[in-house]
Amino acid sequence: MDYLMWNERLATHFFQPDYEGRRIFLYVTADVLGEIAGCGDALRDYVTAIKSGPPGATRQGLCQRALQTFERWRDRRGTFPPYIGYLSLFVLAAGIEGDFAAHAYYPRLRQLLGEEPTIGQYPSFHRMWELWIDLERWANEDQGARLGVFKADIAGGWEHVGLPIAQTILTQSERECLPLIFAECGLEPGTIPADEQLAQMLVARGQHRLRPRTLHLLEPSSNQDTTLRTLLLQTVFEELEEWDGQCVFEEDKQTRISGSLRLCCKLDRVSGRVAITLCCKSSQDLPEGGLALRCEPVEGKWVCEEHGFGWSTELTNREQSANLDASFLDWTQSVTARSDDGKWVFRMAATEVRILEAGGSYGLAGLVECARLPRHGRFYLLCRDRIAGAIEAWGYEDCTAFEEIAVHSGLPMGWRMFAVSEPRSDQRVRDAFPMLSFNDSVRLRCQGGIQHAHNRYFTFALPRIFLEGGDTGITVWANGTPLPGSKHLGVFELLPELERPGKLSLEARRGDEVLARRGLYLSDEPLSTTIDSPWCDRFGRCVEAGENASGDAVACGAAVAVTPPPFEEFFLPDLHTNRRVIFLGRKPGQIATLPQEPFPTEWRPVWAVPIERRGSALFCGTGIADAQPQAHEVGDRRSIRRWKEVLWHWRCRISPPTHQLLAGLWERYQQEARKL
Repeated sequence: MDYLMWNERLATHFFQPDYEGRRIFLYVTADVLGEIAGCGDALRDYVTAIKSGPPGATRQGLCQRALQTFERWRDRRGTFPPYIGYLSLFVLAAGIEGDFAAHAYYPRLRQLLGEEPTIGQYPSFHRMWELWIDLERWANEDQGARLGVFKADIAGGWEHVGLPIAQTILTQSERECLPLIFAECGLEPGTIPADEQLAQMLVARGQHRLRPRTLHLLEPSSNQDTTLRTLLLQTVFEELEEWDGQCVFEEDKQTRISGSLRLCCKLDRVSGRVAITLCCKSSQDLPEGGLALRCEPVEGKWVCEEHGFGWSTELTNREQSANLDASFLDWTQSVTARSDDGKWVFRMAATEVRILEAGGSYGLAGLVECARLPRHGRFYLLCRDRIAGAIEAWGYEDCTAFEEIAVHSGLPMGWRMFAVSEPRSDQRVRDAFPMLSFNDSVRLRCQGGIQHAHNRYFTFALPRIFLEGGDTGITVWANGTPLPGSKHLGVFELLPELERPGKLSLEARRGDEVLARRGLYLSDEPLSTTIDSPWCDRFGRCVEAGENASGDAVACGAAVAVTPPPFEEFFLPDLHTNRRVIFLGRKPGQIATLPQEPFPTEWRPVWAVPIERRGSALFCGTGIADAQPQAHEVGDRRSIRRWKEVLWHWRCRISPPTHQLLAGLWERYQQEARKL
């Protein structure tokens, strides 16, 4: 294949409609080239084509030809940017293994091109950032993320070679393994654990799933470049943020919805008692009727319903109407709860330290377990006796306020509870207890707003910006304009003058130093009015519009369609009573007493018998010919005995109808009851 064929194949491999809204990494390997070309010697063919360049390229150097290919390419109206082949080569070089220094990029590139692997930048390589930025613009603005989302991140402190290196942070197979790792760690979308805690989870659960290079990068070490590790963790956080909670489990290859189990605590400091229960946390709405779960290793079936903000109600025993007492669980061991159909799985990770915060912001009473250490305000710690000394040393020395809460009942044996405020340092605990560590890196996160595609927000509903990590001296800027902070530390509001279409570049700065960057896109495109929205039945199953075999109501947004049941007239005489009314059907056993029982729907009443001191038989059937008694018994023996009791044993208490034909019909019912 020539250069243009390779460029087209590479572009269609990475950018396609199936990846709409998903993050794309231009991660090129020899295996990827072989898959694209369908042959084993694809690497040599590809390098030869890149060195030759596209037809019409007249410049001599590699990067000069790349720039010539890039210049005014939109005027030529190509389907894909014609420089993707060159960028793919730069990424391919970043992943070459060999006897190179960890930071040596240019020797790798020269060896790939068949040259002497010497150091030194290629001529015009410093201008390749223009191509990376243009690819981001093409994918996110021109295509509206319909073929995938691309970000021109910079890895490490290398301004130029950091661009291709950033594309090798995670392979496609590693990204596909992340949802299962998240599920096994008891995480759910929106969870924000500390950097060190997440790194520890990835190392523990990523064996044989993540590359040795990735696992080595996750290990804390003073000898490696920390910015590359920060970019890796940032990428994993983005994958966690964009995860929908579904994953394919390895044991049976079934797709399930994963969530977490969280402790909920009601503290009574006067009596020294706590009541600790379990709630489910999920990014998916729970079924309308709630969930029935089996919680390992607790016996019995536990139920919960949707509460709000991703939380469920407390797990309750359906038979005993009692909440699950989580103090009987071993918190140092993982706890798993599964639904009866196996579709839902919730996990509580094993740990010796658990963090609780006030549940008011989630609409929950008392305290709830959180995933990371709050930097501001008051929170609570639960820990085991054997590590309490280390926690106390940290609390009394490095926190603004720290005290032990005397708890006489409600905690598991050997556990203690502390109240903490405003931690100032994590040096004493970050290595032993990563969940209590601060984030050394600075991160910008969006929350709220309305997206119509990944990372694309409507101008009329902008998100809030959250600053994570760092100190109080950090400011946040948007398109060169400083953002005002809100009353909550670390929260920034976008200004009204920024509500215009295009890219919004966010930066976290300390003075003139840029600590973190994030880009998002704003759009004022009108909402589509041509979307063919699905019709769903009451179970959420899609049905064809107007097609409803069961006769139940179907809904499409606010529109509801229902096939009404056939109308059947029911005549009910004026009863003139507020007391009991007994309805009788044609068959023995067809009896219902109102208001103690519901009105019968499976059979048609023939007689209405109001009961006071004396009763009276009132005909409520459709006609005498269709109301003759039948000997076929229905229902249980108790209903049959009640039917006989009213018609035969109470015959002296109930006045028959005055109409001659109806009186004869009533007598036939009595005779039929006498035979029972």
